[in-house]
Amino acid sequence: MIAIGIFLPLGWYIVTMLGNGFHLFSFPQDWDRLLFQFLIALTVVSVSFFYRNGSDSEDPVFSFPIHNLFLLGIKNTLLVFRTVGIFWIGVSLIFLYQKL
Repeated sequence: MIAIGIFLPLGWYIVTMLGNGFHLFSFPQDWDRLLFQFLIALTVVSVSFFYRNGSDSEDPVFSFPIHNLFLLGIKNTLLVFRTVGIFWIGVSLIFLYQKL
């Protein structure tokens, strides 16, 4: 689920930016950024709060880059995800408020 929540918005962003760049279609860049930031932010903030609800595993699999864990540790990695994610959610909500 984490991979879907990160790579689906990333894939969408890349496709729309390439489509815009090669004049294949037109999708507003500000809305593209909103979708990218908001969906990834929801994913990482959810992970940062609900990671403890998962079950223990004999063979753990990491759904996000393992280098973050080695550099910062799990608590600090989740804190960074939570902080940046909450900021992106706030920016997205402000954008939506201004557009409506």
